[in-house]
Amino acid sequence: MPYLPRDVTFFEVLRAMNETRPFKLVFLLEISKFLWGEVLWGSAEALELMVAEGTFDFLDSSPTIRIARSRNYGWARPPDFD
Repeated sequence: MPYLPRDVTFFEVLRAMNETRPFKLVFLLEISKFLWGEVLWGSAEALELMVAEGTFDFLDSSPTIRIARSRNYGWARPPDFD
């Protein structure tokens, strides 16, 4: 299952950055079209769990996940998600 970083230092840096200037956190995933469903589903699930645990309480809004096409697989554009 995909995971998001849980390194304490990573979140300390994000917290300090947000105190200096608030921002919207977006995780950008570059994945192949053959794995997009599995990776997106697992990553969204991991993100929801971390939000529920309060990991991102220092942000004004919850982080999101965006998908970028993988240059290795020649996508014209990523699939649509709803």
